[in-house]
Amino acid sequence: MTPIRALGLATAALAASWPLAAAVADEPCSSAGTVVVVSSSLPLRATPEARAGAIIARASRGRRLECAGPAPAGWVRVRLRDGRTAFGLSSQVRAIPGGTLRPRASYPIGDLLVAAVLVALTFAAAWRASNSYLAAVLLVGLLSPGFLAAFLRAGKALAQVPSWTWPVAGGCVLGWIAERFIARRLPVIETFEHELTHALAALLCLRRISGFVVTRREGGFVQHAGGFGGALADHFIGLAPYIVPTFTVALVAVRPLVPDPLFPWFDVAVGLTLGYHTPSTYRELRGSWTREQFRMAGSGELVQSDIGRRGYVFASVFIAGLSMAVHGLLLAVLAHGYRGGVLWCDDVWLATRSLADGLAAAVMRLVNAVH
Repeated sequence: MTPIRALGLATAALAASWPLAAAVADEPCSSAGTVVVVSSSLPLRATPEARAGAIIARASRGRRLECAGPAPAGWVRVRLRDGRTAFGLSSQVRAIPGGTLRPRASYPIGDLLVAAVLVALTFAAAWRASNSYLAAVLLVGLLSPGFLAAFLRAGKALAQVPSWTWPVAGGCVLGWIAERFIARRLPVIETFEHELTHALAALLCLRRISGFVVTRREGGFVQHAGGFGGALADHFIGLAPYIVPTFTVALVAVRPLVPDPLFPWFDVAVGLTLGYHTPSTYRELRGSWTREQFRMAGSGELVQSDIGRRGYVFASVFIAGLSMAVHGLLLAVLAHGYRGGVLWCDDVWLATRSLADGLAAAVMRLVNAVH
């Protein structure tokens, strides 16, 4: 099975959550359903006018509100507990697909149960045992609807900002040209970026680097100590070059601090790194998509590729799911600055909670049908 087919199948499987993710990423409900407040405080006004509309109430972060009908673009209309309707900015709420208003006291228990399941899967995936692969796949699979929802919402927000879109698009073209006509003729560039991503992922997982080798034509390798994160961290470190656009992450991390005179050229640089990363990663996937052994640079020891030693199915799900997560987070930071990281977490959590609610409801219906 080719890497593109395998990743396509994995992405298709994860995209089974598309209706849920799309609903979370879309504008808040217009006639029915529920929204949750994601800002610190949501002013609710009698009319959909930011300046002239009188504030009649405020909703705190985490409060769920029942939608009360259509509203002008950029606004959501909600029903208060006393029966009145009010308007709030749609950018400060998130839609809950199929959500219904329930007593708020019941939510902390559900949140704790979902968090407990995710923590249990994380520990199971980190444990060096035969079930670590299955636990890691389940963990990524459960979080993938949230990853997809956050990616769609951030992408939609950026698409509405032409001042950002065109410089990045131009940079992507330059990045593709650089990868096609420069990096391919100097393979040491791609080897360095590949091994650097391994090393940075290991440092992120609190691993000590004991070896970093890059050769001009024979590849390279990174050696690191074991420890924090167990097998789950090992999987992330091993597959990080196929997930994380290292140079893009570095630029996006400092973008909120960049002074205005450097724009739009800074965004051109961001696009250049993305344009380089995409075809470069595709070629690396094709080269690593094999179970055949090769001799490691320097030592000559026979080893398998990062993907070959972990299996095609596991690598496909892991790479597809975490790629959505990483790129969605990057888009969120580009769209909203550092606050985008918080909004990204909100989107992931809301979609995960909605998925858990749906699964719980399905189980209850099945139990009731049996009895």
